[in-house]
Amino acid sequence: LNFEAEDSGTVLDPIVITSSGAERATLAPGDGIGIRVYNAGGFVIRNLRLVGSGVAEDGTTTSTRPGISFFADSPGSIKYPLVHLDQLEVTGFGNRGVVVGGFNASTGYDDVRITNVVAHGNLRSGIETYGFTDVSNALTSVYVGHCRSFHNVGSPAQEAHGIVLGGVDGGVVERCLAYDNGQNNRSLGIWAYTSTNVTIQFNESHSNKTAGETGGVGFALDQGVTNSVMQYNYSHDNDGAGYLLFGGFGTQANANNAVRYNISENDGRNPLTPAAGGIEIGSVVRDLNVYGNTIFMDGSGVSIDTPAVYIFGGILDPTRVLLANNLFVTASGSRMIRVELFFTGIVTFAGNNYWPSGSTLVIDYNETTYN
Repeated sequence: LNFEAEDSGTVLDPIVITSSGAERATLAPGDGIGIRVYNAGGFVIRNLRLVGSGVAEDGTTTSTRPGISFFADSPGSIKYPLVHLDQLEVTGFGNRGVVVGGFNASTGYDDVRITNVVAHGNLRSGIETYGFTDVSNALTSVYVGHCRSFHNVGSPAQEAHGIVLGGVDGGVVERCLAYDNGQNNRSLGIWAYTSTNVTIQFNESHSNKTAGETGGVGFALDQGVTNSVMQYNYSHDNDGAGYLLFGGFGTQANANNAVRYNISENDGRNPLTPAAGGIEIGSVVRDLNVYGNTIFMDGSGVSIDTPAVYIFGGILDPTRVLLANNLFVTASGSRMIRVELFFTGIVTFAGNNYWPSGSTLVIDYNETTYN
C-alpha cells in the first residue's frame, strides 16, 4: 500500500487501514514495503499482520525494505500530524519492522503512537524513529507502549536493535519487551539517541547479543540525549551493559539525564566485552544522576573483569556526575567498580551499599586497585 501527499488524512478524519471480520488480514509484499506513507499524516493503522519475504538466521535476505514506513522530507520544518499504529505484527523484512522518520531540518511527525506492536524476525530494528542529522525534534509527542521486539538478527554489515527513539522531543517508551536481537552484529535492546525529554520506564530487556566487542546492551541513553530518564526497568542476561550512558562532543554530549530505580541482573555475559558493566558510563557525559538502582554481577563462567559499574573516557562537569544510594552486589570475585578516565573528571560515589558476597572488594580506579 502506497500513500503520498495527496492521500493525507486529518486529525478529525484520519485514513484508517485495518481488518474487517474476525481475523487479522495479512499483507505479504514479498521484497517490497508493506505500507509506505510519504509526506503525509493523519493515519490509523491497526489490527494487521505484515509478512515480508523473510530473513535467514545468518542475516541473508532478498528484502531491503521495511514493513511500515512513514517518511517526511518536505521543506519548511513541517510536522505531519497523527500516526497511530496499534495491534500489529511485523515480521520478515530486510530493514526495520516499523520506522517513522523525518529528514529535512526538523520536518517530521507529531503525535506518534505505536502500541501493541510485535516486531520480530526482521534484519534491523523492530521499531525505530529518526530525524535529520543532529536534529532532536523531528518527531514530537511520541509514545511507544506495550510492544515486543525480538529476534531482529542483523547481518555482518548491519546492526539490529529492539526499540529505538531518534530525533524525538517528548517521548515515552513503557511496558515493552526487547530480547534476543543482534545475533550477527551488535544490538541495543531499548534506547534513544539525539533526543530530548524522553522517558524509558517499566520495560524489560534481556538476552540481546553482540558479535563483537561492543553492543548487546539492555538499555541506553546514547549520544545527543538530554533531559531524559530511565527508570523502573529490568535488564538481565545481555551480552553487554545493562544500562549505557554515552556521549559525543558538541551537540552530541549526553547531558542532564537520570538513571534511577532500575535493576540489572547478570548483564555483561559476552566474554568479548569484559569491561561492560551493569551500568556503563562513557565519553562525554555531564549532569548525570544515577541513584536508587540495584546492580548484581556474577562473573563466573564469563569474566571476573566484568564490573557492576564501568566508567571510561572524559567526564565533563564532573561535580555533577553522581552515583548515589545504589545497591551494588558482586559474586565469584567480580570487580565492583572500574574507572578509566583518560581526560579530566572525578565521579562522585555517595551513600551506596557495596556487597562482594564473601569475596574481596575490588575497585579499579585509573589502573590502581583498591580493596
